[in-house]
Amino acid sequence: MTRQRRPPFAAIAALHQSAPFASLIVISGPQAWSEARNWRGQAVILPPGEAPEGFNWGVVRESRHAFVIDTGERAEVLQRLGRCLIHAGAVHVAINSRLHGFAAFKAKGVAHAA
Repeated sequence: MTRQRRPPFAAIAALHQSAPFASLIVISGPQAWSEARNWRGQAVILPPGEAPEGFNWGVVRESRHAFVIDTGERAEVLQRLGRCLIHAGAVHVAINSRLHGFAAFKAKGVAHAA
């Protein structure tokens, strides 16, 4: 088994998660690198063509919430990314995709807010 690596910009993004109610921003899809420039180090990247399972998403534990901005990744990869983020400690994951619309995941045992 190969060792998982941290996603690009994970160390910098972790610094921005100390604010109350901060979410981890994850950018995916073919334009992920150029989109990340707009976030000035506040987002991590799932590099285009890479499997989400190849990364250690533990940086999400700091905020417990993840918001994925997708620039055109396949739906199947986005679902796997959502599961990886939940498995790494996210309580909620929201995905906003240019191709597939909006999706949300939550960890088992987490009640919806009233």
